[in-house]
Amino acid sequence: MALVHAYTATPVYRATARLLIEPQGPNVVTFQEVIVERGFFGMDAQTTQRDMLRSRSLARAAIDRLDLWDHPEFGGAGGARRSSVLRALNPVRLVRRAFSWVRSAVLGPPPPVETEGLVDAESRAESRAISALLARFEVVAGRQSRIVTLRFSAFEPQLAADVVNALAELHVARDMEFRYTTSRNASKWLEQRIAEQRQKLEASERALQTYREEHGAAGIADRQNIIVRELENLHAAATEATLARVESEARYRDLEEAQDDAEALGRFPEILRNEVIQEQRLIVAGLRRERARLAESLGPRHPDMIATESSLGDAEDRLRNEVLAVVDSLRIEFEVASSRERELAAELDRQTANALALDRTGIEYNVMLRGAESDRSLYESLLRRAAETGVTGELETSNVRILDTAETPVRPARPRRQLILLLGLLGGGTLGVGLVFAVEFVDDRIRTPDDMRTHLKAPYLGMIPQSEVEKGSTDDHGPPTRSRTPQLLLGAGAPASFTEAIRSVRTNLIFSSADEGSRAVLVTSAAPSEGKSCISANLAIALAQLGRKTLLVDADLRRPHQHLAFELDREPGLSNLLVGDAAETAVVKATFVPGLSLITAGKTPPNPADLIGSEPFARLLESCRSRFDWIVLDTTPVLPVTDALLVARAVRKVLFVVGSEATSRRVAADAIEKVGESGADVLGAVLNKAKFERHPYYYSRYYRREYSRYYRSSPAA
Repeated sequence: MALVHAYTATPVYRATARLLIEPQGPNVVTFQEVIVERGFFGMDAQTTQRDMLRSRSLARAAIDRLDLWDHPEFGGAGGARRSSVLRALNPVRLVRRAFSWVRSAVLGPPPPVETEGLVDAESRAESRAISALLARFEVVAGRQSRIVTLRFSAFEPQLAADVVNALAELHVARDMEFRYTTSRNASKWLEQRIAEQRQKLEASERALQTYREEHGAAGIADRQNIIVRELENLHAAATEATLARVESEARYRDLEEAQDDAEALGRFPEILRNEVIQEQRLIVAGLRRERARLAESLGPRHPDMIATESSLGDAEDRLRNEVLAVVDSLRIEFEVASSRERELAAELDRQTANALALDRTGIEYNVMLRGAESDRSLYESLLRRAAETGVTGELETSNVRILDTAETPVRPARPRRQLILLLGLLGGGTLGVGLVFAVEFVDDRIRTPDDMRTHLKAPYLGMIPQSEVEKGSTDDHGPPTRSRTPQLLLGAGAPASFTEAIRSVRTNLIFSSADEGSRAVLVTSAAPSEGKSCISANLAIALAQLGRKTLLVDADLRRPHQHLAFELDREPGLSNLLVGDAAETAVVKATFVPGLSLITAGKTPPNPADLIGSEPFARLLESCRSRFDWIVLDTTPVLPVTDALLVARAVRKVLFVVGSEATSRRVAADAIEKVGESGADVLGAVLNKAKFERHPYYYSRYYRREYSRYYRSSPAA
């Protein structure tokens, strides 16, 4: 298949171009720059460029430029691509068609291709052409490089180069157009925003001026400073007035309460600082001393005493009046301080109200002022950016450049015949080896002595090769005819390898049977056609050749063969003896092999199992044990009928025959298990009909061609 595909597939040419992509963004206003730099170039720019290169609009532009709408490779009406009988029989295409047919039969026809906005036949044709171009177009972006590789495959080399160059040039041109359009759109947007911002700025400035005029907000900052200073002064004056009022009130109250207590009055600073009061106090004190002196020598009615008393009363009245004058002055001072405190508090409240009103006016004014300043700042920024955009738009260059243009390919890119043939060889070899191992795994037939040891758990006694004479001659199914006679050891044409194999089985059988005196062995198999009759006859002959008196009993009453092999009459035989129609001396017949006797099967009875399991058969076996050294019994297979199990119970020793590549492991194991359940011992198993020439791999450990030299040199008898 690989060879046919390699030499029948249409050659495909691939053209390659390379682009260099620089990380550069368009120059627009500041917030747009942030969006472009962080949004577009912050992610994988190579992936974005690849998606842009594979856009349907770019493919449509390339097809328009090269006028490829009617080209055969793009689904045009110019006819199908070149074809031939060999290409039509390409195995890959046949497999694809078969897979498509099976998928359509199982899942139904594929859904129609949805073409957005396509309604007429021409639009659908264009869509098919664009899809065909994109299916052959590859964009490969390097991981650590800004170089992007463009590849296009076509059946015509010039077409491949033209398409990939057109796609590269159109992508660069479209990138330039995109940048120019971005700058132009940015300029238009800035012009609109400038006009809107100009109107907004004019409105905010008019509203600010109107507010100034209506609320007298001109110089509001200076007025606020003046009011703040006045408030500070008033607050300080009010505080001082309050302190003065409190102090004067305390002095007034204390002096008013102590005006009748001369001692207490003497401690007041106002009294101590009043010179008139101090002078009057001295006069009163002198008059009091004078009155006391006169009272010692004069009586109360003495004119001097009366004059002194009158002078003392006048002096005390003047002192009291002076003290009351001081008290009145303190009261007046207290009342003046209280009045000033009230005036300053009222003035402070008025100024505070004015300051709050001015603050409210200032808040609204500042809000309007900040709005006007913000509008002016944004307006000036827009003017500046508009000027920059106009200049940078004229100098804008694309960040995508064509590094290498595509050249017309000389050699086809596909099919890669050497690779296809190599893969076909490897795939075919792998598939073949895998198939061989799969068949070997699935096939559980017994082929080698190792299979017998591993799966049957029985001793291995020997392996009998298949001979040309034996082929087709050991079938235990059909009616016994002369053509199906078992091959004898002394028969004409017996190969030396066959003879030596029988003798090897004989030797192993003798070593495996340690019983003294007469030895009896039952030869059976799991199923028909495994060669048990051939093994029985030749094993009996081999034992007789050792000088042992041997008896061969054909206990297969259903399909006997031994009378044909030794060319003796079938009757009288075993069945006749068991039913009492013949004597033992009549059924034991001599053969042409010295020392070998044969009991044929006799007439086929209607109940073979009953006869085999009867008491006469056991007595016959005991009688023969006393007369013969070896007794070999040929019986039916184990699985079809129970005759062999009945004989095995009486004989106790079983030789199991397994046909090579004829019996599965499970069947043979089940047969041996049934023999064991009957109470008999399996002396060993013989692998019969081994095909040395056909399967030398399996039997290389047991048989080689050079062994035949020894076989030919051995005697035939």
